[in-house]
Amino acid sequence: MKKELRRDRHTVSLLTDHMVFSPKYWGKVQVGEVAMVAEAVIRKK
Repeated sequence: MKKELRRDRHTVSLLTDHMVFSPKYWGKVQVGEVAMVAEAVIRKK
């Protein structure tokens, strides 16, 4: 799979991941081991 650069007016980027969090309005979606692994990855980044 070839990754392509996104070119905007003022930026060039290569987006590989997209995460959206809205903890104020949603209940727990990730629980257990999945939640722990996701938190570890986020904290590492």
